[in-house]
Amino acid sequence: GLRAVSQPQAGTASLHSSGLVFWRLPPPFMAFKCERWSLANILPVAFVIWVITTIWVLYVWLHLLLLLQVGVPPEDCDKEMRKRGEVEFVISQSLTIMLLICFVRAMCTDPGSVPQTPDWMPDLKGAVLKGGKTASSSDDMDLLTPEAHCLELKQSGERRFCKWCDSYKPDRCHHCRICKSCILRMDHHCPW
Repeated sequence: GLRAVSQPQAGTASLHSSGLVFWRLPPPFMAFKCERWSLANILPVAFVIWVITTIWVLYVWLHLLLLLQVGVPPEDCDKEMRKRGEVEFVISQSLTIMLLICFVRAMCTDPGSVPQTPDWMPDLKGAVLKGGKTASSSDDMDLLTPEAHCLELKQSGERRFCKWCDSYKPDRCHHCRICKSCILRMDHHCPW
């Protein structure tokens, strides 16, 4: 049977505790944690790729090839129509390449998560305070460095805490169940 693999090699499929992970990409290419890719994550991406491919094929097959007059003898070609086809080919293929580059970058760029430094851990012991000292108790909260301060607090006045990530959440940070991490500035987050 299948069993969980602790450190699979890049480019291999494996079974992860949260489900089947279809493909592991090399770390320099993939900014996401590998367990983010599951069937639920792959289907929307596959659908978008299918839509882009379908539109591109229809445009090239039904429009560009007619303008370029592929299969028509050179003496029977309409020169203006062919020139227009060449211009549209260059423009449309350039835009398609830029679309694909942006799409891949959107998929492969890490959305940003809460730093795993002592400032953001639930136990403040060891957090760096103003003046370079370290915290010894939660009473030292007002002495935390500015980057560890939150403006968004609970109604009780405490810092916001993520029970899934086990860390404090800065302003505008929310937990994403798909990515399995808290995403910084999550006004809008694309799970790809």
